[in-house]
Amino acid sequence: MIGLIHLSAGRRGLALDHYRRGHGLAHDLRITEVEVEALAGIALLTRNVDLALRAIELARERGMRLHEANTLNTLAEIRLEVGDGERARATAEKALTMNQGLGAKPGRDKALELLERAAAAEASTG
Repeated sequence: MIGLIHLSAGRRGLALDHYRRGHGLAHDLRITEVEVEALAGIALLTRNVDLALRAIELARERGMRLHEANTLNTLAEIRLEVGDGERARATAEKALTMNQGLGAKPGRDKALELLERAAAAEASTG
């Protein structure tokens, strides 16, 4: 996805634009996987918890467990960024369990990284 490429290159504005266009097109064409990924990207870039929850729900409704697990990681990251370490940890734990169950190593590794960051955030505020 072009939005992800821009995000990886640090071009957040362009990434957001492409995620929004991708979401609109995917929604219109009923391509649920791309719609979930675009919603998650928009949520991450705008730090929008509700949008991430919407993406998770859409993935769950369609039985897209890997997308759900990946978006749980995104939600955990958003919660860390907005200073909600406790909820970030709980969300990352869910993502870890789900990714392990799916045998998804990249998602598992991301969840472990998020758990470490959440622990550090909780330690610095507690």
